[in-house]
Amino acid sequence: MRIGELSKATGLPVETIRYYESQGLIDPPARLENNYRAYGPRHYSQLQFVSHCRKLGMGLAEIHEILAYDGSNPEQAARIHDVLHSQIAAVDRQISGLKTLKKKLLELEGSCHGHVAGRQCGIITELSSPVPDNLKDK
Repeated sequence: MRIGELSKATGLPVETIRYYESQGLIDPPARLENNYRAYGPRHYSQLQFVSHCRKLGMGLAEIHEILAYDGSNPEQAARIHDVLHSQIAAVDRQISGLKTLKKKLLELEGSCHGHVAGRQCGIITELSSPVPDNLKDK
């Protein structure tokens, strides 16, 4: 199949497929007589794998490590577990950050109690903090 067909089948943009190919995340495709790339079921499977890893928040370096695992090296298996543990820790940090963000947004929401003539909205007041001295024009 050609790259456009593979793009439709996987839901990935053509540019992403080419990028993953250039990064060695999928096998190079065969070339047809007209120099078009010819992809097959293996490329589809590889792209599904990479796409799944990306949806789990893994970077390309982590995906390369996982793809390098051949099933015979216990050290490689331990490294894959390390990659997953790092991802879990990153998700925990994101959750913590989102909880902090939600708390700040709720506090901000609570600073406004409706429209009062002659008074600026508490949300606008809170968001309009003074410019620090080191950022003021000199």
